[in-house]
Amino acid sequence: MNSKNALTSAVMLETQWVTRKKDILDLITPFVEYCVAMSTSLGEMVDISKVIAAMHSNFGYVDMPEIIIKRIFQRNTQFFQKKQRKYYLVKSLDSVVERIETRRKECDLIIDSVGGALFQYLESHCQHEKVCSKEQALNLLHMFFAFYGIDISIDRLRIDAISRKTSEAFYYIARFIAEGQIHNTVEYKYILDLVKGYYLETVLYLQPDNGNLMSANYKAVVFYYDTPFLLRLLGYQSEQEKKKAESLHEMLKRQNASFRYFPQTRNEIINILTAYEYSINSNVLSNRTLDGLDAKHYTESDVDRLKNNFHVTLSRKYGIELTELPNYSQKSNGSVDERFVINEKDAELFVRNKVGHYKPESLKADIDSAIAIHKLRNGFEGNRIENCRHLFVTTNIEFVNAFNQYYRREIDSDNFDLTIDVGRLAAITWVKSNNIDADIPELQLLENAYSAQQPTPELIEKMSEVLSKMEAEGILSYEEAVTIRSDHFVRKELLLKTNGQVEKITEPFVEQIREEYEYRLVNQTREDTKSELYASFREKEEKTYKEICHNAERMAHEEAVKVKRKFIKRVNGIIIFISVVIFLAGIYGCVHSNSWGWNIPYGMFIALSCISIYDTVKSRRIWISKLIDKHANMKETKAFDLNYNKYITIYDMQRHLDSK
Repeated sequence: MNSKNALTSAVMLETQWVTRKKDILDLITPFVEYCVAMSTSLGEMVDISKVIAAMHSNFGYVDMPEIIIKRIFQRNTQFFQKKQRKYYLVKSLDSVVERIETRRKECDLIIDSVGGALFQYLESHCQHEKVCSKEQALNLLHMFFAFYGIDISIDRLRIDAISRKTSEAFYYIARFIAEGQIHNTVEYKYILDLVKGYYLETVLYLQPDNGNLMSANYKAVVFYYDTPFLLRLLGYQSEQEKKKAESLHEMLKRQNASFRYFPQTRNEIINILTAYEYSINSNVLSNRTLDGLDAKHYTESDVDRLKNNFHVTLSRKYGIELTELPNYSQKSNGSVDERFVINEKDAELFVRNKVGHYKPESLKADIDSAIAIHKLRNGFEGNRIENCRHLFVTTNIEFVNAFNQYYRREIDSDNFDLTIDVGRLAAITWVKSNNIDADIPELQLLENAYSAQQPTPELIEKMSEVLSKMEAEGILSYEEAVTIRSDHFVRKELLLKTNGQVEKITEPFVEQIREEYEYRLVNQTREDTKSELYASFREKEEKTYKEICHNAERMAHEEAVKVKRKFIKRVNGIIIFISVVIFLAGIYGCVHSNSWGWNIPYGMFIALSCISIYDTVKSRRIWISKLIDKHANMKETKAFDLNYNKYITIYDMQRHLDSK
């Protein structure tokens, strides 16, 4: 599909939302009317299939629900008239077409601006994956959004296979977004508008006939959270993930929702904390990291306390209560009502075939949760999120797509799905809040940027496996293995050098990572820089850890820019020197090879030769500059990573000293 069309239509939808804010159907109406005008003459019957096809080709909407088209026709009786169950175009849509064309040109310029800036960034930073055009850069951006759950135009059940070949591009797209946020670039604002547009599209697909979306609340709905979401909410993961989870939860609370979690979710949290606790002071590396606890330097006793108290935090702070798994409804004679029974083995097999990398215990927990929702609904019919009564909320987009597909095919295709991912739930709730919580789309965007710069759990698991083997063989000490496992520089190298391919992680690969890690440590700035940073941190004691990290990133960026400028200046100096030497050597050769003496024609020949040499050098300057910029950006990226990790390490050391 044309990614630019999809991106442009998302921005167009967002600009419509800013100016109109009526309802979702009202926002999509101009797009539908435009497609009718493109496929239907005045007085003709409207072919809805052609309108749906035009929505795809012009605006990137995949399989636009027919009910949306008909609802718009029913609303706009001045343009459409119904005769014998068919709709006819009875009034010209030229003014609508003109408005859409004008807005599309404006939004095309926005997308071109983003695509151009992103293409330059990827071209100069990607070392393994070649990005050849602005169109390719936009396609990668579209895929980036889709993989992280804020796009409905790509089949998410197959997006994981695509992403394994684009991990380097995704990493630098994330860096492009993060740097844009720091420097408040216009491209960052445009990308944020894209996310808001995708949120609106998501609601359009999920609730096409929900006329009271803006007014109805969640007072009749109970949301059941999965394990990863609760880990985020409790602050066991990154600060960015915690902030986003809390923001969504607070929005749901303001909509009068209720919250629960199941016993299997509780058990998963305890198991994760137990594995993390065991890894702190044992010779076994945990395959799951809890960055939030790492940042707070939690000890074994701290984690043991969490295992016993996290349910209290969930209840008192967030109003989330533990609930037992329900049973199937029974007949009057006490037997199970077969009408509502789901073949659990069949459902599990279907999801496993769709999502190949699922851990058995995690799959079983999610299947049990989704089927529990089915049991709780007990045949109740509700086709909207506000009247579905019970809903399982998960961070696993692929599970949501796979299980809902199975459920719609085998059990019920009319009612609202049993499961929903946090991205789609955030989209619906953000629209329902009438943009009160405007930071939700930005938090989603920044969390995606954070996630794209982290290796996948499969990579971390394989890395841990190889490190444990090397430790058992005496190649590494336990301290070295733990340090390498958790270091930010190593994580970045692990992601980029493997390009997401687990099979590349071998002992020689880890040994190379170790050597680069040690080399980086040896070349860090010495005690004078540390003392200077200590003083800086003492002056800012009142700042939070997040603010300090932000300052560290800014300082690292400034030093990286200096490295880049110094490299360009040095290389340009060398090129100028070589050019001058070649030029003088050529003149010297011409003069000394002249056996006829000086005359006017010979002087003109020398002058033309000089001009020719100058033009040759000048014509190659653009190519040479691009090559220099590419290498300069590589050095800038490396310098940024080195300095950022140095500053974070120094801060942690100082905080540890201050706590004593």
